[in-house]
Amino acid sequence: MLVFRRVFVACAIALVGSACSGAPPAAPAAQPTAAGAASSAAPSPAAATTPPSSPAPSGSPSAAASPAPSGSPSAAASPAASAATPSTRLTVQFGGLGNIPDRALFAAQQLGYFDEQNLDVQVTTFQSASQMIPLMATGKLDAGNGGSSPAFFNALNQGIPLKIVSDVTVVKRPDPSIHGAQQIVVRKQLYDQGVTTLADLKGHSIAINTPGSLNQEQLDDSLRAVGLSPDDVQVQTVGFNDMLTAVTNGGVDAAVALEPFVTLGQQQNIWVPIYDVADATLGQTAEWLIYSDDFIKNNPEAGRRLILAYTKALRWLEDAEVKNEHRDQEIAILTANTSVKDPNLYAAMGRSYGETDARINMDQLTRDQQFYIQTGGQKQLVDPSQIVDTSFGDYARQTLGPYQ
Repeated sequence: MLVFRRVFVACAIALVGSACSGAPPAAPAAQPTAAGAASSAAPSPAAATTPPSSPAPSGSPSAAASPAPSGSPSAAASPAASAATPSTRLTVQFGGLGNIPDRALFAAQQLGYFDEQNLDVQVTTFQSASQMIPLMATGKLDAGNGGSSPAFFNALNQGIPLKIVSDVTVVKRPDPSIHGAQQIVVRKQLYDQGVTTLADLKGHSIAINTPGSLNQEQLDDSLRAVGLSPDDVQVQTVGFNDMLTAVTNGGVDAAVALEPFVTLGQQQNIWVPIYDVADATLGQTAEWLIYSDDFIKNNPEAGRRLILAYTKALRWLEDAEVKNEHRDQEIAILTANTSVKDPNLYAAMGRSYGETDARINMDQLTRDQQFYIQTGGQKQLVDPSQIVDTSFGDYARQTLGPYQ
């Protein structure tokens, strides 16, 4: 069972969970309403209900709108059979980020993976992971989705008792013909005038969501990959929600944009993607599964069950994203539970990929912190070994076997 609560009206947020600009998007006149929330934006308050058991967005085949139960072939995301359903019902208080970052929660619920583990997962949606930290520290939240940010590491530096137990969203490029969910885009007029590569952006303005964030780190990595430095462009801060308007009005020439904005901007002839951020950031972690120390110490059985259900959901989603298995069913689940309601838009959007073996990229924990310290957002390095607990991931792999 999955119960959703929302205590904040969220604006669009990055996959990494950092908050965007607080103002509502000033969309161009032709812009569909779906553009009002990025792929990682929290759904509107009107959607704050328990998701329907059989999502059926208009235009979807009825078979795709009825996710199969956990025992069906389409839901068999793990190579090994699961243990019998535990007899004791356990409750988990979970902090979500809304929309695409919570895709594994939606899938685990709709496919029966939480029920398979006899878990009652109650989700409260936040604007950013940093807002979850005080509640995790005081035992009011057990677990949550979160992403890399200076605020997160600063909290850990202050002794907030949290542990990363698995990566969730990971930058991959399994099929070069399918673009990722984050692109560097340029205004269509400039593209037509010859600004067709990232290197051509030298001297031009480019928008990022938040300075000193993972978004800026990704831009820096992308620029260096084509022989430029951050000093070769004019970096401006524009919220993800507002990038379409800023590029349309000439406020900036280019942007590091997320889905669904990337595809919406293309469809409206506003901009053209010229660089896939994945090409410079392969293997980078954009989101984690985080447990509170209190949850780990006092309810480890629930923690083990949760990571089993969560990892099975990520594997099922990976099969859809990479192997195109049950893709219509995945889109039906996403349109039922996120702000983007057009299944055709989801079909055109760049894809997000997950960590399918419950592992943690330790090198990335160090690299992100070094960038945040360099840019002034973080004061001192946190020892990565002190902020992870790999035992839950070990348990998931031992129980499920390796992803295939």
